[in-house]
Amino acid sequence: NGEADEEGGGHGHGLTRGVCMSQERVIQTVVRRPAFGRMAGLGPVGSSSQRIERPTGDCKVTAILVLYGFPRLLCGSIIAHECMHAWLKMHGYPKLELKVEEGLCQLMALLWLESEVPKAAEGQLEAGSYFANAIQIDPSEVYGDGFRAAFASYEKYGLEAVLNHVKQCAQLPV
Repeated sequence: NGEADEEGGGHGHGLTRGVCMSQERVIQTVVRRPAFGRMAGLGPVGSSSQRIERPTGDCKVTAILVLYGFPRLLCGSIIAHECMHAWLKMHGYPKLELKVEEGLCQLMALLWLESEVPKAAEGQLEAGSYFANAIQIDPSEVYGDGFRAAFASYEKYGLEAVLNHVKQCAQLPV
């Protein structure tokens, strides 16, 4: 689906840890128009065409994949991140700028961690805090800056208002 590197490749991270696979139906239309020229008043001399792609909004999530062997809290945060990608696709959100989409997905990963860390088993508390901190201080533009923008909107407006705004405007509220 063109987004096979949700957790890395090319966005400032070195490792793809999870991926949300989906299929989207796109209608392709070819519009042909006559091309007019000056050949002794003969009218059309050929044609030009333009390809138009229009998403139908029909999106199907086919799989969420996560690398094997991660600690429970890291694996859960990756799953939360990928589930947010799936949720956005299945609920008809427009194509979002990477920074917006990844920011929302990192926000979900952090919210999941914050709900789980207090329940963590002995010895997992430090690991969970480390994973949460890594999200918060990520230096990358797409994941780190995207998360910080999403988190600021979340703190100011709440999750439901942020998601409604993003669905309508394809950007985070300021």
